[in-house]
Amino acid sequence: MLPSLRRLLVPALAATTFAAALAAQCQSVTTALNPTFAQSGIMFDVVNVSADPIQVTGMDQMASDFGVTHVHVYTKVGTWNGSQATPAAWTLVGSNPLWGHWPYPLLSSLNIPMNVVIPPGGTQGFYVGATYIDPTDMLAFRSGVNQLGASQGNDGTLDVRIGAVVYYPFSTTVGLSNGDGVYSLGRVHYCKAATNTVIGTGCGANANSFYGSYPDAAAAQQALDGNVLRLAPNATGYTGTWENGTAAASYIPPSGAIPLPVGDDNFVPLTPSTPLPTPYGAQPVLAVSGNGIVAFGPFVDTPGTNAWLPTTDAFLQGTSGGVYAWHDYNSIEPGSGAVTYHYAGNLLCVTFADVENYPMGLPNRSTLQFQFDLSTGAIAIVFVQIDGSVASPYGSSHVVGVTAPGGSMDPGAVDLATAPLLTTSPEGGQRLALQGTSTPVTGTTWQLRTTDLPAATLFGITVIGLSDPAVDDLTIVGMPACGLRASLDILTAFTVAPGTPFHDWGIGIPANTPLGLPVFATTIVAPDPATNAFGLITSNGVRGLVNGF
Repeated sequence: MLPSLRRLLVPALAATTFAAALAAQCQSVTTALNPTFAQSGIMFDVVNVSADPIQVTGMDQMASDFGVTHVHVYTKVGTWNGSQATPAAWTLVGSNPLWGHWPYPLLSSLNIPMNVVIPPGGTQGFYVGATYIDPTDMLAFRSGVNQLGASQGNDGTLDVRIGAVVYYPFSTTVGLSNGDGVYSLGRVHYCKAATNTVIGTGCGANANSFYGSYPDAAAAQQALDGNVLRLAPNATGYTGTWENGTAAASYIPPSGAIPLPVGDDNFVPLTPSTPLPTPYGAQPVLAVSGNGIVAFGPFVDTPGTNAWLPTTDAFLQGTSGGVYAWHDYNSIEPGSGAVTYHYAGNLLCVTFADVENYPMGLPNRSTLQFQFDLSTGAIAIVFVQIDGSVASPYGSSHVVGVTAPGGSMDPGAVDLATAPLLTTSPEGGQRLALQGTSTPVTGTTWQLRTTDLPAATLFGITVIGLSDPAVDDLTIVGMPACGLRASLDILTAFTVAPGTPFHDWGIGIPANTPLGLPVFATTIVAPDPATNAFGLITSNGVRGLVNGF
C-alpha cells in the first residue's frame, strides 16, 4: 500500500517550517486603497506574469457599509474589456447569498471557493457583482485618472489590473469613455500549480577517470607522502590500489638515467622501447610534463588552465589522457634535481628526483616516480617524498589520478586511500535519476520513477522528505559526487528483478494537504559491486509543490 502523507506527516505539518513554506507558495495580492465611490459591480483583469501556472483560490472585497449581501463572481479567459455587456462570454465561478461584510476600509472575504487556473503569461477577467437591494449592497472603489489597464497590485507572480465599474448584472458601463478606470479595492488569493522541479544531480555512472584533489601542498603531503598508487589494467579500464607506506621499498633509484628536458612547465615526447599496453590501445609514444604528468600520447594539454595550475576540469578534458601527479614543479630552478627516465627490466621509470617546487629560492623539493610495466601495462606512481610548502604565489595544489583520452565526465574527487578506484572505458551507464511522472495534486497519488538503476542493484530506498538538505557532495562519508536532496523523513525499501532499469513508486497526497506544501523525493541504491567507499549511490532530488490541480 502506498504511504500517505496524512498518516505519516501530520505532526510535521504543524511545524513552523511548513507554515513558512506555505506562506511562500500560497499568496495574495492586495489592492486596497481609500475608497471614493461605491457601485454594485466591478470588472478587472488578473494577469499571471510568472513562468508557472497559478490557481486563483479566493477573493476579498471592500464594501461601502456593514451588512449582508448576495454577491457573485464571474470569470472569462482573456481581458474583461469588450465583454462587459455580454453575459454569454462569462462563466459563473460562484455566489454567496449571505456575504457578511464590514464597512470600508476593511476587507471581507467573499467566501466563494474558486479554482481558476491561469497559465503562464495568461490574462483572466473577473466580474464581482452584488445584488442591489439597499445602499449597503455596494462595493467600494476608487476612481483613477488615465489608469485603465494599469497595474494596481503586483507581487512578481500575479498582477491585478485597473478595470471599470459595471452595474450588476452586466448592464451600464461606467468610466470607460475617458480611459480613467477604477481600482478594485480587494485582495486576490492564489497558489502555484502542483509542480515537479528537479534539484541536484544523481551519481553512480561508470567513469573513465578517478582522481584525488588537494587544495595545497600541505594537504597533498599529508595524503601522498610515502605512499604508492598502483593501476592494474583490465578489460574496461583500470583498477586502482592504494598502498600506505610502501614508497621507499617500491622506489627504483635511477641507473643510467637519461634527462628529459621538460624545462619549466613544458613537456617532451618519450618513445618507450615497447609500446605501453593500455585499455585504450597500445601507446607507442608517451609525453612527460615537467609538472608531474605522463600522457598517453605525443603531447600534454591542459585545456582551460595554465600548465602550472592543476584543475580537475583540465584533468578530465585532456586530449591524450594519462596518469597525473600534477603540481607546479620547476626542474630548472638552481639546485633542483632532474626529470629523467631509465629502464629496470620491463619497467620504464620516469623519475622526479629532488625536483624543486615553486617559489624560486626556497629549498622545497619532491621525489616521485612513475613506473610503467611495458609487458603488462601496470602502472605505479611512487610518492617517495612530497614537499609541503604552501609559499608559492601561484598556488600549490595537486591533482592525482588516471584518465582516459578525450573528454570525461566528472566522477568527483575521491579519497585515494579508502575509495574503490575503478575506471570504465568507454564510460558506461548513467547517473541514477528520478523524475515525477505525475504532480502532487491533493487527493491523488504522486507518482515517481527511478531510472538508470545499475544492472546488479542489491536493493534501494525511496525517500520522502519535508525539507531539502541541499547537499550535493557526500565525499565526507565516502560518496563523492553523490548528493542528498530530501530529508530522511519517510524511508521505504524496495528490490527489483536483476537487470530491471527502473522502479516506479509513489505516495498518497491526502485531499486536505495544505496547498503550496513543498515535498521532496530522492532515491538511494546499493549497487553490486560498490562504486564508492560507502556502498550507496543517490539520484537527483525532485521538489514537488502540492496543489489542487
